[in-house]
Amino acid sequence: MADHIESHFLSPGSTSTADEYAANPRFIELQEELRCVLFAGVSSHDAGQAQVSKKTVTPMATAAPDDGAAARRNDESGGTWSVKCSLDAARVRISISIPKMKLVRYLQNWIVECAPFLDKFDDDRHFGIHVPILAEQSPPLLYAVLAFSARQMERKALLDKCYDSLELYQESIRLLGPSLQARDANTLVTACILAVLELMSGSSRNWRRHIEGCATLFDFFAVTGFSGGLLQAVFWCYARMELCGAIIAAGAESTVLPLA
Repeated sequence: MADHIESHFLSPGSTSTADEYAANPRFIELQEELRCVLFAGVSSHDAGQAQVSKKTVTPMATAAPDDGAAARRNDESGGTWSVKCSLDAARVRISISIPKMKLVRYLQNWIVECAPFLDKFDDDRHFGIHVPILAEQSPPLLYAVLAFSARQMERKALLDKCYDSLELYQESIRLLGPSLQARDANTLVTACILAVLELMSGSSRNWRRHIEGCATLFDFFAVTGFSGGLLQAVFWCYARMELCGAIIAAGAESTVLPLA
């Protein structure tokens, strides 16, 4: 099963060649907009306030008893329950032009193909089980998941003229600002997923620009590889991006966060 998933998932390294999407002016603008949103969100608050917010949101990220039951239903149904809840129970106002059935397919693809790649070293499968549950209450995260999955499907099918992922990526960024203003540490999940999307879509040589915003959030919320729960899983997903970047730079650049 793992081999099947890996053979169909296109990692940033395997898709490093430039395509029309990477050169799209709107995609380039949105990357800069995301950086600005993340840096502005951090600079508008002090670290003391962030610590209070982190304690408030972490239980949601680590699956409370009700979430555990939901996760089991999600696992047993092959993701069908999560797909329906993420689009219906989340009550997200769909302000995009993509048909709902396509959004359902993108969510299914996230659970079946995308999340297992991000959960490769996580036995608790936070991206596959807990992220869809969290996305029910977080529109920016829901759109980030949809954008990531849509982009993976576009690259897998070699679709040059499909911009669903760009539209979803834009919507996630638009909604991310208010979440940062609310000092919600789970915005780290959204930011990390969007960073992987950027690395999957653009030149890997610009890896630092894709992850600097994430690094700022990890430092601001004091999240480490030992924080526990979903935020810990997100940290190690981020750390893999840092490590890949350091390898690409052949030692010429240091990591953004001190990982050692």
